Amino acid sequence: MPTETEVLANDPEIKPLLGVNYLRKHQRVEREREISEVERKLNDPIESRFLANPGQLAQQNEQRKKVFLSQCPPEKLTTSQRDKLFRLSKASLEAFTENMPTREQLRHKVPGGTDHLRSWEAKNKPDVLRWKRAQILLNPQSDDRELCSIDKFRPAFGNANHGESALGRVFAQTPQSRENWDAIDWGAKETKEEFIKRMGEQGLKVTFTKRPLRQFGDKGKVYECNHESCEGRIFSGGWGKRNYERHVKKSHGGLEVATK
Repeated sequence: MPTETEVLANDPEIKPLLGVNYLRKHQRVEREREISEVERKLNDPIESRFLANPGQLAQQNEQRKKVFLSQCPPEKLTTSQRDKLFRLSKASLEAFTENMPTREQLRHKVPGGTDHLRSWEAKNKPDVLRWKRAQILLNPQSDDRELCSIDKFRPAFGNANHGESALGRVFAQTPQSRENWDAIDWGAKETKEEFIKRMGEQGLKVTFTKRPLRQFGDKGKVYECNHESCEGRIFSGGWGKRNYERHVKKSHGGLEVATK
């Protein structure tokens, strides 16, 4: 039994419109620019002298025009056509988003994810193409580069098992959660070792920072340029000395390092 999208796609009123791979607006603008540039050279009395075969070039440009016009969406649609294309777009979207591989599956390459993606693409390719063509027909002047992107409808997460994934997930704590670990109400108290073990069983790698994060103003060395043009410019941090020496060598021809 034919699906709803197949019935709509075979409607005599819109079926001829769905058999063309239409150009997007930015693509049409670029093609028009290329055609106009060739015409300009052919009509320019000076530039045309340097063309190897202007007759063949003109013939190729005319063929390019025909192909271009055949790939442009119609400027006007009837109310009935727009209504049917809108219904087709909605039905196609509902069809291909069902059981769609999630971003999480694609990102972490979970076991079976590749086969899932291939089977989904084979099954839903007709609906994806119908949806894309309907989008262009309904929005021919849209500048949206994501107009025909199906990834904006892709679910973020699923129920994938990351235990054997090629790229596992990582659980990391914020400084605030590390400082307040013992004060967190976990329900049943859980030690760090138990927590790490439980996360590992779920395919998550847990990392704890062994040293406190470096805070601003940790009394590290600060290098100050005393040249009058620098107005006390300072250099600090792990690369402070190197950046200071590079600065004075480049700007002042080399000065003694002054430590603040």
